[in-house]
Amino acid sequence: MLARLDWGRGVFAALVAYVVLISVLDVAIPDTLLRLASVAVLAPVVAAALLSLRQTGVVCALYLVLTVLDYGLWIPGISVQNRLAVCVSALAVCVVSLLVCWVRLQREERIKRLRLTAGAAQRLLLRSFPLLAGDIVADGFYEAAEREAMVGGDIYEVLWTPYGVRMVIGDVRGKGLTAIGASAAVLNAFREGAYREPDLRTVVEHMEQGLLRWEDRSAREPEEEFVTALIAETLGRDLRVIDCGHVPPFVLAGGEAVEARFEEPGLPLGLADLAATPRRWQDIKVSSGGRVLMCTDGSSRPEVRRVSSTRWPSGCAGG
Repeated sequence: MLARLDWGRGVFAALVAYVVLISVLDVAIPDTLLRLASVAVLAPVVAAALLSLRQTGVVCALYLVLTVLDYGLWIPGISVQNRLAVCVSALAVCVVSLLVCWVRLQREERIKRLRLTAGAAQRLLLRSFPLLAGDIVADGFYEAAEREAMVGGDIYEVLWTPYGVRMVIGDVRGKGLTAIGASAAVLNAFREGAYREPDLRTVVEHMEQGLLRWEDRSAREPEEEFVTALIAETLGRDLRVIDCGHVPPFVLAGGEAVEARFEEPGLPLGLADLAATPRRWQDIKVSSGGRVLMCTDGSSRPEVRRVSSTRWPSGCAGG
């Protein structure tokens, strides 16, 4: 915020100096040469696009006053019609610049409120790291892949259930409020199914049905929304994982990161009808002291230093 204020003040000072410089040159240039009124008009236009309403008003007022003085009093050899035309044009430019600035600021404020609302909704949906489930700690970080975006389309959860620790990490197609709706549907179905269903494949079916029900309530076509995900549960020190078209996990051990390979990758949630056979699980072996890194497409490579858990396994969600 402070950097933005300093940047705005710098632009404001530059525009003020620009207007004054053009005004002085316009008076000093002989009347036989081209006048610079058309060049000075850039100042209120740039101010309207970049500065606050107050700063834009100051730039416009300075531009208007100096233009009226230059073409109304100081510059000789200009007809009354031309003087009047230049002054009226300067006034029109100032009015339009102030209007454009006001509209821009109103739009920016609406976008800011929308982002804050969506961000608050997502923070209520996703728990903060680290996540504790039984004797397992899942730690990591969450960051939207798009710069300055407050709302991403990623989901994660770790639960201690009667059937062991179960976890999910996923990436919802799309961004913004639509993605949050799909995220809530999938996460709620996972949280309910993980506690009730002994078979991990049935949990995945619950998640699929939750997404399809949300699509029906949203009047969306079934093919329009899908979610890539990894759904896993602990088997002693190992993991049983069902892949739903997601980025493979990494096993971190001995200072190395080894990507887990799935023999039969599954289709994303929401697209199960396109497959002839149901999704299958695959067991991932984890050595003593090893960790498991799960990420989304927002993280291009495993970051071992990000994983600060002292208990196995730990996960990292970045998308």
